[in-house]
Amino acid sequence: MTRPTPRSRHDELLLARISAAAGRERIGRRRATYAGVAQSTHAPPAPVRWLRGLLAFARCGRPSASRSAEARLDLYEHGLTVAVKGRIHVVRYATTAAFQENTPTARIYTLTDVEGKRIVLIGRPGDSGAEEWGSEIRRALTHASETSD
Repeated sequence: MTRPTPRSRHDELLLARISAAAGRERIGRRRATYAGVAQSTHAPPAPVRWLRGLLAFARCGRPSASRSAEARLDLYEHGLTVAVKGRIHVVRYATTAAFQENTPTARIYTLTDVEGKRIVLIGRPGDSGAEEWGSEIRRALTHASETSD
């Protein structure tokens, strides 16, 4: 039996911030986490951040230099969080504007966070977890729209 890898202080603080943001927005219990290393590249008008096939565009109006940063996607009962470079975006399934686009190389989800900022998630075939988190988000969005009618 292997023991879980201990979390660093930074990981613990990030988890606490994510949990606090999710609690403030009342999006329920955490269901799944997808973590990885994010990378920013110069791509006007917004920085592009990678997370195991997850592409999060946080509209900040300026390009950024390439460098690595931690990122993670957490799925909750009533929403999700995307943490990139210390910024935490919270999306509530019932109130987000959601669009899905399928291309030959990716499935693209455009969501609106609770602050009205656009978040774009791109799942590429073969990326670890992309099909799983994509189908869970689709299911949750469908369920939220059916229960709000």
